[in-house]
Amino acid sequence: MLSVLIPIYNFDVTKLVTELLQQCQQQDQNFEILCIDDGSLDEFKSKNQEVKKYDSVIYTELENNIGRAKIRSLLAEEAQYSNLLFLDCDIEITNENFISNYLNHADAAVCVGGIAYYREPPKDPKHKLRWLYGTEREQRSAEERKNGRFIHFLASNLFITRELFLSIPLQKNIKGYGHEDTWLGLQLMERNIDIEHIENAVVHIGLDTAEDFLTKSLSGVQNLVQLYKDNSAGEGLKLINVFERLKRFGLLFIAEWILNQRIKGIVENLNSDNPDLRKFDQWKLYHFIHSYRLSRKNG
Repeated sequence: MLSVLIPIYNFDVTKLVTELLQQCQQQDQNFEILCIDDGSLDEFKSKNQEVKKYDSVIYTELENNIGRAKIRSLLAEEAQYSNLLFLDCDIEITNENFISNYLNHADAAVCVGGIAYYREPPKDPKHKLRWLYGTEREQRSAEERKNGRFIHFLASNLFITRELFLSIPLQKNIKGYGHEDTWLGLQLMERNIDIEHIENAVVHIGLDTAEDFLTKSLSGVQNLVQLYKDNSAGEGLKLINVFERLKRFGLLFIAEWILNQRIKGIVENLNSDNPDLRKFDQWKLYHFIHSYRLSRKNG
């Protein structure tokens, strides 16, 4: 028995829901597809309301955006079946055995299928940074994800039991976008839950512009600062490892000053048609140090 859960924000999910519906109907399983719109623009709401015509699809809308962590919890609470499949709304399913692959691992408490990107870079340079980050940092084989443990844990394509998911408390300091997956992965690790990784990727097609991606990434950095202050960020994250080395040697101030002198050029590069992920790492480090210092100053 399977509940497919899709949080929606400003994206057309009609094609995705249709594909999922067709695959689920081929299985000898009770299923439902729950879609909750998290405060999207009216044009997307109007389009996505079309999925309500399907008997096994439940579509509802929220007036105000509550963020990814909260809407996932809301979806899980409303689900009626014991197995949950979380999918981001801006993905494409290219594998006709996608659902059956997960059902073949239904005995697993947690199963992650992974995420993929098309090999050809986007024609619009505004989307180049997000595509590059996805292909270089998010797209991983099952073996790589297994070795990386929670570092490569993404909940954008996640099969998990309802009981387990609802037993994990929300991290109240995570707001908006970013690192809710880190928190979930860490909670699973602390409970010694085995995470099964399989080759069952979805393709991420909803590429943000560089400007939007940087805005979301800033929110993610600020969330990570809160997790770090609460001793909830764990070990192994590259950004935190670099930050702690600088902190240990008393170099936070000088590092922030140097990066501040370079930040304009860094941002220009990230918005160009030839972005450098090393500069993106520097951008995140600058904002992590800056956000950490401000949070300490403001108590």
